[in-house]
Amino acid sequence: MIVAAICLTAACNEKKPTDDTKADNEPAKSYFKNPAPPFEVVLGAAEKESAAAEFLDGNKLRKPLQYREWIFIGSRLIAGTKATFENIYMHPRHYHDFRQNHAWPDPLVLVRERVIVEPKGADFVMGKPQGVSVAVRNTAKITDSSGWAFYDFGTTYPLANSAAADGRAWFASPDELLEYCPVIRGFKR
Repeated sequence: MIVAAICLTAACNEKKPTDDTKADNEPAKSYFKNPAPPFEVVLGAAEKESAAAEFLDGNKLRKPLQYREWIFIGSRLIAGTKATFENIYMHPRHYHDFRQNHAWPDPLVLVRERVIVEPKGADFVMGKPQGVSVAVRNTAKITDSSGWAFYDFGTTYPLANSAAADGRAWFASPDELLEYCPVIRGFKR
């Protein structure tokens, strides 16, 4: 299970009273000693180890568990007879690496969950899940020259627990994801 501890500025720093004796035109002292960034994701040893995809016999991949607890990086709407949202999740370790290095990390695991669009009154909402696909970048394990492999775990629930690489890419280039994944768009150089 992925567990991320969130460190909020107010909770992580020692409170320090303001200095009310300053003149009106001087800035007040901070309430916090050594302010922290807005939040920090702290991963334990188990989460760091699970950052790479778990391969089974040959080229089979075990379905990532708890992927909805990963970082949601974006969604796009696919129009058709049954419109669907494609929600994309990135493993927290890989998200952290992407933020720091401004490049796609290796290894990298992305999960795409397809969810049908359903009408609700005058609105449209996400309905039933319609399947899960995983994109894995791991140049040490994947023999394809791109270093990417794509796995589809089906559309019938419960989904398969493992899948073999099927070659059906759901993006032409990982940079294509930047178009509809605003959470990571600003980190890429």
